[in-house]
Amino acid sequence: MLKEIAREKKTLLSIYDEVGHKYHEAVWMVDSMIQQMRTEVRWTHRLERELARGRRRSIRSSRKDCQVKLRDSKESGIRQRRRETAVLDLGGAKSAALN
Repeated sequence: MLKEIAREKKTLLSIYDEVGHKYHEAVWMVDSMIQQMRTEVRWTHRLERELARGRRRSIRSSRKDCQVKLRDSKESGIRQRRRETAVLDLGGAKSAALN
């Protein structure tokens, strides 16, 4: 990938020489490609470092935590709906007793 970046830089310099300014579509396109390649290289290096440090285990444990939180939030939502239903039922029973 680094060789490709070097090649694209040479291409960019030859475009500069040909068009004489940096405000040309070809310059923007090649510059965009170089930026994307640099981003990919940085991302790949970061990924390799994280995998080497054993981050995969922490990712797995965080997924388990997310599942537990989701399950807990679903259960609390169910409890809340049950309470609301119970209050509504009591309200209906009170109004029936008053009549």
